[in-house]
Amino acid sequence: MIVKKMKQSKAFKKTPQKHARDLIKYVLTAEKSQPQDDVEKALCFGASNMGTIDMSASAIVNAGYLSGETIGLIAEQTASSNPLTHYMISWQSHEHPSNEQFQDAFNIFLKELGMSEHQAIYGVHKNTENLHMHIIINRIHPKTLKSIEINNGYDKLAGHKAIAMIEYAQCWQREKNSLFIYDEKKKRL
Repeated sequence: MIVKKMKQSKAFKKTPQKHARDLIKYVLTAEKSQPQDDVEKALCFGASNMGTIDMSASAIVNAGYLSGETIGLIAEQTASSNPLTHYMISWQSHEHPSNEQFQDAFNIFLKELGMSEHQAIYGVHKNTENLHMHIIINRIHPKTLKSIEINNGYDKLAGHKAIAMIEYAQCWQREKNSLFIYDEKKKRL
């Protein structure tokens, strides 16, 4: 598996709320970038700590995006220039996780980044030869309204640890140059 922290869109600086809507819409519907292309729905999707937001397929189709609570938190918290962080994790081309494994991978990823209490959304895309999951994490804590620095700024390192934990937990083949390997005898990375 690989992990990548996605770059922030330039559109965020103009309107953070529009950026959030567009990013969430992309993750949940896998909308293609070319206008002439059709929208390819995400293979599966899910969320954590989203309260009352309807995560049903019909809500996605009808609304186009599901970001009301996330947008609300962004509007309340202006101290952070970029409260949403976007990651992508990808499985090898021969690996085909189940929907339950996607949900478990998402939970492990959030836990390893120390973001289990935060609002997060994922969508699994199949528009490449590798199944991959886009994850959006709202760094604004829903109760304290403080913007959290993921793993004290070492979020990419935490992402690589999360990948090692997912590979071990779900018996996936690890990449040749993995930064971390779970040691089964010592029960740690």
